[in-house]
Amino acid sequence: MLTLRINNFDDEKHWVRVEFYRENQNERSEAIAFDREFELQARPEDRPTYTLKKQNVVKSQPYIVRVSLIDLPAIREEYRFYPDCDESGESSEALYINIKEEEYNQHPSILFDQNVCSENSWWY
Repeated sequence: MLTLRINNFDDEKHWVRVEFYRENQNERSEAIAFDREFELQARPEDRPTYTLKKQNVVKSQPYIVRVSLIDLPAIREEYRFYPDCDESGESSEALYINIKEEEYNQHPSILFDQNVCSENSWWY
């Protein structure tokens, strides 16, 4: 199962929408695996980020992940998630969605990262 960690590095509170779509489906109703909205608190002054953690949100398999800031509709990104950990239970998949302030931009950006478990993953 996949753990979702949404990190808000911004000084502002945000509403974020996260959608997971299964690949190779003909209809949206078949493709959608997860569609939720979350309220992210502003980054606390004494910490670098506010983190929202949701465990076991979807089965660990390939997805198209779409994230948008509801309060700033022009800010949206897409990511292709491919599992890297086996289902043995020793390590669990984690997808990180990071809302970050950009020095050169007036609005935050959405960045993605995920944990890696296999030894050859760092080559990519």
